[in-house]
Amino acid sequence: MKIDTAILQRKMTDLSDSLISYREDVEKLRDEFDRTSSSIKEVMDEINDEDESNLLHIMYSDKTDHLKSKIDEAVTLLEEVHEINNGLIYKISQDKEVLG
Repeated sequence: MKIDTAILQRKMTDLSDSLISYREDVEKLRDEFDRTSSSIKEVMDEINDEDESNLLHIMYSDKTDHLKSKIDEAVTLLEEVHEINNGLIYKISQDKEVLG
């Protein structure tokens, strides 16, 4: 099978450009998610700290702790997606150089 390197390079460029756009979207999403997640975690902590009766903690700590855990997992997942995407962009760039 014969492959036209010009076509292959063009398709690699298209893929790389799409991945770069995706990276920008993921960065925006990650920043917004991190900002809002930090805010809600802070609010939950403040409310629990101010609850002298500890009633809210007794009633909801399992759910709020679970939510915080899932938020942390989502932040980690977004970081992983970002890193994998960057690695793919870099790999395509290297492969395009090899093709010349």
